[in-house]
Amino acid sequence: MRYVVGIDIGGTNIVAGTVAEDGSELLGLVSEPTFSEQGADAVLTRIVKLTRASMAAARGKEIAGVGIGSPGPLNTKTGVVLLTPNLGWTNFPLRDRLARAMPTAPSSASGGAGRPVAPTMSSASRSARVSAGASCSEVKSTGAHPTSPARSDT
Repeated sequence: MRYVVGIDIGGTNIVAGTVAEDGSELLGLVSEPTFSEQGADAVLTRIVKLTRASMAAARGKEIAGVGIGSPGPLNTKTGVVLLTPNLGWTNFPLRDRLARAMPTAPSSASGGAGRPVAPTMSSASRSARVSAGASCSEVKSTGAHPTSPARSDT
């Protein structure tokens, strides 16, 4: 079974979790304060740290991709966050910056050569869903697991 890492970026907290594509299992749910006042680079460093921790908890599982839920309007085609008043970002290339910070996702934690990470983005103002189904914070707060298949239209 393949798994997807979901990242929920909020003004207060960043949450990451690795979810089975069919929603049957949640692994490595981790969270840290956002501390947006420290700037975009510091927030990105926390996102990478949490993503890696979540993926480590899924050791031996095939990681199919990464989905990001971000506040504010964004361009999902280019991966640019257009404006986030609560984070202070304007025209921030989140997808590309995250892909550069995590150049490969292991095909499985047991060793594979790895492949480029190509995060999928979703705006929290448009939808609470990320490519893995429910956002990590939604899973954490309700204990529910997403049951719908991964979405590629967000």
